[in-house]
Amino acid sequence: MDGVLTTHKIFHQEGLVHLPTGYSFAEGSTLPCAAITAWHALVYAGKIKAGDIVLIQGTGGVFDFCFAVR
Repeated sequence: MDGVLTTHKIFHQEGLVHLPTGYSFAEGSTLPCAAITAWHALVYAGKIKAGDIVLIQGTGGVFDFCFAVR
């Protein structure tokens, strides 16, 4: 969807994700779609937990993120 720079907006619930546990609103606001997709795949689908080690090979946007599971 185009543009969301506003103080109030109504979204379809399927288009949003919960703020990751332990993240501040400021930290969560910096996660673009690519990072949220990768985080969701690792934490929810992959069931990684604190102390697990994950090696990700790749290039581009998702490769540039470092995830902390708390």
